Amino acid sequence: MSDQLSAIVIGLGNIGLGLDINSKLEQVYSHTKAFMAHPSFQLVAGIDSNLDKQKSFTDFSGKPSFSSIKDWFSFWGKPIDIAVIAVPTNLHCKVLKEVLNFPVHNILMEKPLASNLDDADAIKQLIQKKNVGCAVNYIRRFDPCTRKIKEMLLTGELAGPLCGHTFYAKGLLVNASHYIDLFHFWFGKEENVSIIPSHKSDKNEQLPDFIIHYPDFNISFLAGDESAYSIGELEILFKTGKIRFSEFCRLLEYEIPGKSMLFSGYQNLIKADFPIAPDMDRYQYNVLDELYKSIISHKPFLSDIHSAYITLETCCKILEESKI
Repeated sequence: MSDQLSAIVIGLGNIGLGLDINSKLEQVYSHTKAFMAHPSFQLVAGIDSNLDKQKSFTDFSGKPSFSSIKDWFSFWGKPIDIAVIAVPTNLHCKVLKEVLNFPVHNILMEKPLASNLDDADAIKQLIQKKNVGCAVNYIRRFDPCTRKIKEMLLTGELAGPLCGHTFYAKGLLVNASHYIDLFHFWFGKEENVSIIPSHKSDKNEQLPDFIIHYPDFNISFLAGDESAYSIGELEILFKTGKIRFSEFCRLLEYEIPGKSMLFSGYQNLIKADFPIAPDMDRYQYNVLDELYKSIISHKPFLSDIHSAYITLETCCKILEESKI
């Protein structure tokens, strides 16, 4: 395709490639496989200092791999439409500085935006100075099902959030930030946060129990033990029904009020079909789908540097208060 956007993947770990090494054909979890699968993008190369990861990338994609951004550009020698930065979070700012020494039009940054607000401020300044587009890979904003919920909230079909809870593990920035960001997408930024006192014997500052407060409702976050099992679930009660996502938003249960089968005059929640099913087995493909639309139409990204910064602010506030 002559209108394909060129792309490179910097960082060939799990989200860069590893999650798809043994995935099924229809599953798209990594940046590499997403660019290979999407007809609107041309994967150019992968970059990683690890030679084994370079080999895995080239074997998987048939594309060249390089140890540094400089080596890649010596090979490519022209502007690139999108560069994915999928290195460890504490290296985001450093790698972004290197990337922006070369002609790059857009950045897709892995989440979270940074490890702290100082680095996030530096990243914002670099992006603004170079005037490049920057999306952040909070994947749940791009899922057709979560976007339908956003639409139903705007039309009032889902009305009056009453309360909610989220179960998470593996860390506030790694896991819980996904759900904080999703709630920002649906409901806007919370008014405040508070820490739930923990009686756990192995209290971990990176796994606080906490509440995010909105004017008319609250959502609690409760941390599990990643060493026992992974978990990512959320449940929200509305005046008009209930939604429950499980398996990291792969599965959705939707219930609406209906007549009780047991007691006359009572309303219960009954299972209902939701208009659009989650598509989290192709989450990275869906990210590219929406990114492409935004780039060619010059519209804002669904998850951009500004929304990701707000999510990081919330996370940093929670971490700071959990130390008190």
